Amino acid sequence: MQKDRMKDTLISTIAISLKEKLSETISNGHKNYYAFELDCSTMAVNYLEKDIRDKDSDYYKLINELQELTGPVLYWFEIKSNTDRQLIRDCIVKHKARSSRITPYLRPKFNADSDCLYVGKVKRNFYGRIIQHMGFYSTPKTQGLQLYHWAKDIGLVVTVHCYELQPEMIDMIAMMEFEMAERKRPIVGKH
Repeated sequence: MQKDRMKDTLISTIAISLKEKLSETISNGHKNYYAFELDCSTMAVNYLEKDIRDKDSDYYKLINELQELTGPVLYWFEIKSNTDRQLIRDCIVKHKARSSRITPYLRPKFNADSDCLYVGKVKRNFYGRIIQHMGFYSTPKTQGLQLYHWAKDIGLVVTVHCYELQPEMIDMIAMMEFEMAERKRPIVGKH
């Protein structure tokens, strides 16, 4: 194998394209911002037995509003309550041990002072991802926070911050998620 120290034009072309997309985002910012609060103690209805998108659902208005964010979306869950971070982790560990529902990765060490529960990204159908995080997705093997199943009895309140990016950022959203996680240092999740 011969090493070529010359610039590879294909790699350079790809890098220039990525740089242009990032420059547009720097200049124009995000397409949309939306934030909403979830008080887990009010999650009384098990929407695994009832469609969360029905008009009589407690979350009908929220789900309809989230459908407006078509993607890609970078988001994070900010802890607003004074819920002890170790208690949060302990509840997730207990949930993992007793349930087939998949929750995010738990790092062996975490920042107990972090106000960030989780950082995520989705290319499209953001509202569906939030349904998964709430714990109301019918397939238990789809990873999500599963808040209904462990957080409703500990007084956890979170604000979900949602940044819809321009469509051309769809293939770069993973890099944005990584950088957001580096800054926010979430309690759960692998980045």
